[in-house]
Amino acid sequence: MKRTAVFYSSLLLVVALLVSACAPAAVQAPSQPASAEEESAQMEEKDGGGTLQVCFIQATSHAHLAGFVGRAGSQHFYQGRTIFSGLVQLDHDVKDYIPELAESWDFDGNKVIFHLRDDVTWHDGTPFTSKDVLFNYGRLIPHPLMVNTAYNGLKDYIVGYTEFHDGNADSVSGITAPDDFTVVFEMTDEYGMVGIHKIAAAIRIVPEHILSEVPEDQWGPDESGVLGLEKTDFATTKAIGTGPFMVDEYVPDQYIIYSPNPDYFRGAPKLDRLIYRSFNGDPTAMMVATEAGECDWVIGEGGGRPVELQRLAAMEGLDLEIFNPPANVSVAYWWNLGREHIQNPLIRQGIQHAINGEQFNAVMASGVSRGARVYLDGKWGINPEGAKYITYDPELAKQKLTEGGWDFENDKLILVLGSLHPAWEPLHLTFQENLAAVGVTVEFKVVGADYGNVVNNEPYEWDVLQAGDWAPWFGLLGYDTTHLSTQPWYDRAEHYAEEVALLKSLELETDDAVLKEAVWQIQESIGADPFGIILYAHINPSLRSTRTRGCDTIPSYYYLRNNWNMEQCWIASE
Repeated sequence: MKRTAVFYSSLLLVVALLVSACAPAAVQAPSQPASAEEESAQMEEKDGGGTLQVCFIQATSHAHLAGFVGRAGSQHFYQGRTIFSGLVQLDHDVKDYIPELAESWDFDGNKVIFHLRDDVTWHDGTPFTSKDVLFNYGRLIPHPLMVNTAYNGLKDYIVGYTEFHDGNADSVSGITAPDDFTVVFEMTDEYGMVGIHKIAAAIRIVPEHILSEVPEDQWGPDESGVLGLEKTDFATTKAIGTGPFMVDEYVPDQYIIYSPNPDYFRGAPKLDRLIYRSFNGDPTAMMVATEAGECDWVIGEGGGRPVELQRLAAMEGLDLEIFNPPANVSVAYWWNLGREHIQNPLIRQGIQHAINGEQFNAVMASGVSRGARVYLDGKWGINPEGAKYITYDPELAKQKLTEGGWDFENDKLILVLGSLHPAWEPLHLTFQENLAAVGVTVEFKVVGADYGNVVNNEPYEWDVLQAGDWAPWFGLLGYDTTHLSTQPWYDRAEHYAEEVALLKSLELETDDAVLKEAVWQIQESIGADPFGIILYAHINPSLRSTRTRGCDTIPSYYYLRNNWNMEQCWIASE
């Protein structure tokens, strides 16, 4: 029996460990396609055109132009969806999914049926069909040699996923294509919109006709962890996608030059050219380039803090934009729960009470953000019993630490860092200052290029590390407990087995009262036994030229919109 349903979500934890780059490469500005006079004349003749140069801090070489690996805060968000498309995408308000490569979908029992657009072509002119979807979801993502794909998020939801991944089947039995423009996903239960969330979130489709030519035994990682597919010409030179822009030139960690895709299924972009310029982890270089007038749009995330962007906003022709996410997306540290002297929850509670969220807001966000409010905030509001664990209260912090057995003379917290990155050093110094105020010594352990080994291998001689932004998606779409790490130092799937079981039990729940009760329960239980230290609410600041037209304000990169509607942007003449 066919049915339609809407299921609302409560949780997505995104763990993105930000490893600072070593000495950044020099950034060279790409050559412009036309003189300013020529470009101005062109723009006077039409409602569109021009070259838009977007400047951002992240390196592009983590996976180059490959579309099958998603890394928060890097090319996955700042360049990937320029080239590629997904089956669906989140709407502007981050509350529902809207069509992209799939023009519609419906549910039949435990089946999610996607009806694909029939007017999409890859950048090389090859038609997009269900064969591409089968390749991505049925071969690439669950392949045993592939790492950092969406396999862990799908393995418990799609029939036959584990069997193929473990080598017990030649294909994924739960994904079929009745014709060129229909794909059926057989789920392990009647997940409805949770199924859409699982299948579609953060996954972009790459071309079967190109990547299937690479022998599968060459897909896997080398001794450095770099996937074979990340070394292909597709990834390192000129990726082929279905998105609004096509790659003309790519110089890793420097720039990517795009031209508009005239056959884009939503209509050709208005720009004549788009340039993404990477500053490879060097915020100072990005600020200097901005002052020199070389950036039309500066994405501050990860590099330019609001205090710097506010200063630059005083320059003529630039406006400061601040996007505040609708949920409690917080900058955080993660605990090493394997360390004996911090295993007592009272110790971790005490450290959280020492955190002055408004000071972090002032130092890191120039006062335009706010301190954290509760562990796992969102649609259903704040449970006072959960919020009490987040209060800034130095005296209570000392009391909890004393009750937990903290040795103020000999114990210390070791914060492990890849480097004292200029963009993040004020964060760590503020943390150190907050803890010193309650008698706790924080020691920085700067390990450079050996960061991955120090963090992920025994003897785990550190207490906290800088996390990526903590993004609990309450009130959005789909539960997600699959991002709980299995690393020994924070195996939250085991440590928080009751909370995970509760979330899993609610994946088919539609009663808002039941969901709210569960959310409040989790807010309190995690507050009492925290696995992280939340510092202040994440914001997404950017500077944008006053000459831009038709562009959206850039939302937080978590929201996976289709490149912020970049295809509608153009540059006005002055």
